[in-house]
Amino acid sequence: MPRVHRLPGLLVFCVLLLVRPAEGQSDRDAHARAEREAQAAATEWLTLVEDGDFEDSWEAAAAPFRERIEEEQWEERGERLRDSLRARSRRTRSMVQYRDSLRDISGGPFVILTYRSSFEGGRVEEVLVTVREDATWKVTGYQVTPLLPDSAQTAASSN
Repeated sequence: MPRVHRLPGLLVFCVLLLVRPAEGQSDRDAHARAEREAQAAATEWLTLVEDGDFEDSWEAAAAPFRERIEEEQWEERGERLRDSLRARSRRTRSMVQYRDSLRDISGGPFVILTYRSSFEGGRVEEVLVTVREDATWKVTGYQVTPLLPDSAQTAASSN
Protein backbone atom coordinates (compact mmCIF):
# COMPACT_ATOMS: atom_id res chain seq x y z
CA MET A 1 0.00 0.00 0.00
CA PRO A 2 2.64 2.66 0.79
CA ARG A 3 4.00 2.34 -2.76
CA VAL A 4 0.63 3.28 -4.22
CA HIS A 5 0.56 6.52 -2.19
CA ARG A 6 4.09 7.47 -3.23
CA LEU A 7 3.41 7.07 -6.92
CA PRO A 8 1.18 10.19 -7.33
CA GLY A 9 3.69 12.28 -5.37
CA LEU A 10 6.54 10.94 -7.48
CA LEU A 11 4.62 11.71 -10.69
CA VAL A 12 3.92 15.29 -9.55
CA PHE A 13 7.61 15.75 -8.69
CA CYS A 14 8.65 14.44 -12.12
CA VAL A 15 6.16 16.71 -13.87
CA LEU A 16 7.50 19.71 -11.92
CA LEU A 17 11.03 18.84 -12.94
CA LEU A 18 9.98 18.75 -16.57
CA VAL A 19 8.02 22.01 -16.42
CA ARG A 20 10.55 24.14 -14.52
CA PRO A 21 13.35 23.99 -17.11
CA ALA A 22 10.87 24.91 -19.85
CA GLU A 23 9.85 28.03 -17.92
CA GLY A 24 13.48 29.01 -17.43
CA GLN A 25 14.18 28.41 -21.10
CA SER A 26 11.28 30.62 -22.19
CA ASP A 27 12.62 33.42 -19.94
CA ARG A 28 16.09 33.03 -21.46
CA ASP A 29 14.59 33.06 -24.96
CA ALA A 30 12.56 36.20 -24.18
CA HIS A 31 15.63 37.91 -22.71
CA ALA A 32 17.76 36.93 -25.72
CA ARG A 33 15.10 38.30 -28.08
CA ALA A 34 14.91 41.52 -26.03
CA GLU A 35 18.71 41.85 -26.16
CA ARG A 36 18.71 41.44 -29.97
CA GLU A 37 15.90 43.98 -30.43
CA ALA A 38 17.52 46.45 -28.02
CA GLN A 39 20.87 46.14 -29.79
CA ALA A 40 19.23 46.81 -33.16
CA ALA A 41 17.55 49.93 -31.74
CA ALA A 42 20.83 51.08 -30.15
CA THR A 43 22.69 50.57 -33.44
CA GLU A 44 20.14 52.67 -35.34
CA TRP A 45 20.32 55.38 -32.67
CA LEU A 46 24.13 55.41 -32.67
CA THR A 47 24.09 55.81 -36.45
CA LEU A 48 21.98 58.95 -36.06
CA VAL A 49 24.46 60.31 -33.51
CA GLU A 50 27.50 59.50 -35.67
CA ASP A 51 25.83 61.13 -38.67
CA GLY A 52 25.32 64.29 -36.61
CA ASP A 53 21.54 63.93 -36.76
CA PHE A 54 21.07 64.97 -33.15
CA GLU A 55 17.52 66.22 -33.65
CA ASP A 56 16.34 62.80 -34.87
CA SER A 57 18.40 60.97 -32.23
CA TRP A 58 16.77 63.08 -29.50
CA GLU A 59 13.30 62.40 -30.95
CA ALA A 60 14.05 58.67 -31.27
CA ALA A 61 15.18 58.41 -27.64
CA ALA A 62 12.89 57.25 -24.83
CA ALA A 63 10.79 59.77 -22.91
CA PRO A 64 13.05 59.74 -19.78
CA PHE A 65 16.05 60.70 -21.97
CA ARG A 66 14.13 63.63 -23.49
CA GLU A 67 12.93 64.68 -20.03
CA ARG A 68 16.49 64.78 -18.64
CA ILE A 69 18.02 66.84 -21.42
CA GLU A 70 16.54 69.47 -23.70
CA GLU A 71 16.98 69.01 -27.42
CA GLU A 72 19.26 72.04 -27.79
CA GLN A 73 21.52 70.82 -24.96
CA TRP A 74 21.69 67.37 -26.54
CA GLU A 75 22.63 68.88 -29.89
CA GLU A 76 25.41 70.98 -28.28
CA ARG A 77 26.84 68.03 -26.35
CA GLY A 78 26.56 65.74 -29.35
CA GLU A 79 28.42 68.21 -31.57
CA ARG A 80 31.23 68.58 -29.01
CA LEU A 81 31.52 64.81 -28.63
CA ARG A 82 31.49 64.18 -32.36
CA ASP A 83 34.08 66.93 -32.95
CA SER A 84 36.40 65.46 -30.31
CA LEU A 85 36.06 61.83 -31.42
CA ARG A 86 35.75 62.34 -35.19
CA ALA A 87 35.22 59.27 -37.40
CA ARG A 88 34.67 55.84 -35.88
CA SER A 89 36.90 53.03 -37.05
CA ARG A 90 35.58 50.19 -34.90
CA ARG A 91 32.86 49.38 -32.35
CA THR A 92 32.78 46.05 -30.53
CA ARG A 93 30.07 45.06 -28.09
CA SER A 94 31.71 43.98 -24.86
CA MET A 95 28.63 43.36 -22.71
CA VAL A 96 24.87 43.04 -22.95
CA GLN A 97 22.65 42.60 -19.92
CA TYR A 98 18.88 42.27 -19.54
CA ARG A 99 17.38 43.80 -16.38
CA ASP A 100 13.76 43.90 -15.24
CA SER A 101 14.39 47.15 -13.36
CA LEU A 102 17.09 49.68 -12.57
CA ARG A 103 17.55 51.59 -9.35
CA ASP A 104 17.78 55.10 -10.80
CA ILE A 105 15.38 54.83 -13.75
CA SER A 106 11.68 54.06 -13.58
CA GLY A 107 10.00 51.72 -16.02
CA GLY A 108 11.50 48.67 -17.57
CA PRO A 109 12.51 46.20 -18.71
CA PHE A 110 15.97 47.41 -19.69
CA VAL A 111 18.88 46.15 -21.75
CA ILE A 112 22.31 47.64 -21.04
CA LEU A 113 24.82 47.52 -23.88
CA THR A 114 28.51 48.29 -23.49
CA TYR A 115 30.82 48.85 -26.46
CA ARG A 116 34.57 49.37 -26.79
CA SER A 117 34.95 51.80 -29.66
CA SER A 118 37.85 53.29 -31.56
CA PHE A 119 37.61 56.72 -33.17
CA GLU A 120 40.20 58.95 -34.83
CA GLY A 121 40.15 60.97 -31.60
CA GLY A 122 40.78 58.01 -29.29
CA ARG A 123 39.30 54.92 -27.70
CA VAL A 124 36.14 55.06 -25.59
CA GLU A 125 33.69 52.88 -23.77
CA GLU A 126 30.10 53.58 -24.76
CA VAL A 127 27.29 52.48 -22.47
CA LEU A 128 23.73 52.60 -23.73
CA VAL A 129 20.70 51.88 -21.58
CA THR A 130 17.65 50.88 -23.58
CA VAL A 131 14.10 50.55 -22.31
CA ARG A 132 11.01 48.94 -23.73
CA GLU A 133 8.63 51.81 -24.51
CA ASP A 134 5.51 51.70 -26.68
CA ALA A 135 6.29 48.09 -27.72
CA THR A 136 9.73 49.07 -29.06
CA TRP A 137 13.21 49.46 -27.60
CA LYS A 138 14.57 52.99 -27.24
CA VAL A 139 17.73 54.52 -25.83
CA THR A 140 17.15 56.10 -22.42
CA GLY A 141 20.77 56.65 -21.42
CA TYR A 142 24.10 57.16 -23.15
CA GLN A 143 27.50 57.57 -21.55
CA VAL A 144 30.90 57.87 -23.20
CA THR A 145 34.05 57.32 -21.15
CA PRO A 146 37.53 57.82 -22.64
CA LEU A 147 39.83 54.82 -22.35
CA LEU A 148 43.53 55.10 -21.67
CA PRO A 149 45.84 54.35 -24.59
CA ASP A 150 47.10 50.75 -24.59
CA SER A 151 50.56 51.77 -23.32
CA ALA A 152 49.05 53.82 -20.47
CA GLN A 153 46.72 50.94 -19.52
CA THR A 154 49.64 48.52 -19.39
CA ALA A 155 51.64 50.90 -17.19
CA ALA A 156 48.63 51.58 -14.90
CA SER A 157 47.86 47.88 -14.46
CA SER A 158 51.49 47.00 -13.59
CA ASN A 159 51.58 49.55 -10.73
